[in-house]
Amino acid sequence: MRASLLLVIYSCLLPATLCAQDTKASIDPAIAAKVALKKRLTRALTKTAKTADTGFTIKWGPDKKAKANNPFAAMMNQAASGDVTGSWHEGRTHVHFGSDEMDELLLAGGSMIARDEDRDWCRRSGHFADGNRITFVPNAQALLQQLASWPLAVTRREAGAYRDRPVEIVSVTLNAEQVGELIWSGCLPQSLSQGNFAQAINIVIGGNAGRQAATPPNTTIDLAVSLDPGTNLVHQIRVRAWTKSDQNGGAFAFPVGGIAIGRVEEEEEEEEEEEEEADDNKPLEYVKGLPKRSRSKTSVANFTLQLENHGRQAKTELTARQKILLR
Repeated sequence: MRASLLLVIYSCLLPATLCAQDTKASIDPAIAAKVALKKRLTRALTKTAKTADTGFTIKWGPDKKAKANNPFAAMMNQAASGDVTGSWHEGRTHVHFGSDEMDELLLAGGSMIARDEDRDWCRRSGHFADGNRITFVPNAQALLQQLASWPLAVTRREAGAYRDRPVEIVSVTLNAEQVGELIWSGCLPQSLSQGNFAQAINIVIGGNAGRQAATPPNTTIDLAVSLDPGTNLVHQIRVRAWTKSDQNGGAFAFPVGGIAIGRVEEEEEEEEEEEEEADDNKPLEYVKGLPKRSRSKTSVANFTLQLENHGRQAKTELTARQKILLR
C-alpha cells in the first residue's frame, strides 16, 4: 500500500519537476541571448534585402598576393579578384565594374544587358558587352535573401564601429551545404573556393562525358555581419573563405571562364599582428568578427559587401533603348 502511494506521489511530482527543468533551460540567460541574436540577425538580413533603392560596393580576391616572380600566378590572382559598385531597385539591379573597360550591367526580369566605354547597351547572358565571359555577376540582394532564409550558426557577437557608426558585429560560420549553395548559386564568386587541381585537369581533358555530380567545396566560410542596432539594417558583410590545399603540393586552381586552368602558389609573407597563425589547440580568437584559423596548407580569400543609402539610392529612369532590350 505504502509503495503504491509513493508511486502515485512520484508520478504526480515528475511532470512538475521536468517542467521546472525545461523552464529553467528555456530562460537560461546565455541560451535566451543567443536565440534572440539569431532572430535579430534574420530580421536584419530580411529587412535589408527588402529595402529597395539601396547602394552597394563589393570587393573580392585572394587574401595574399601571388609571388612577384610568377607572372602566371599574378594573372590568376587578378582573374580571381574584382570590385564593383551598384544598387538594387524594385525589379532591377545596376552594376558598375571597376575595370579599365568601364563595364556596366543592368539586370531586370531575368534579362541582362551590358555596355562599356566603346559599346552601347546590348543583350548579354554571362558575358560583358565585348563578349568576354563574366565569371561572377554580383547580386547583393540575392546574397542577403539567401542568408536570411537559413538558420545560421551564430558563434558570437561584439560591439564595433563602421564608418564612425556604432554597430553590432555578429559572427557566423556556414555549414558545408550552405557553402556549396552560396558558391553554386552565384551569390559568392567561385574563386573563393579554389577548385581541386586534379579535378580541374579531368574537366579540361575529359569534358562533360559521363558527368558526375561536382564535389562540394572543401572550404570553411566565416561571416562577420555588421548591424545598426537602431535601424536593424545590415551595413557590411565580411566573408573569409579557407580552402585546404589539394594533394599536389599546396597549390590552388583559380577558375577562369568557369574552368580552373592552373595552379597558383601564394606569397609566403609574414602575417600582420592581427592575423597571426592560430593555435588549433586553443579556442578561436576573433578579430573584428572573423576568427583566426590556421593557414597551414590553406588558401584564404576575402569578400566584402558594403551597403549604403538604404532606401535612398537614386534610381535612374530606363532609356527607350534599355526598355526595348529588356523586353
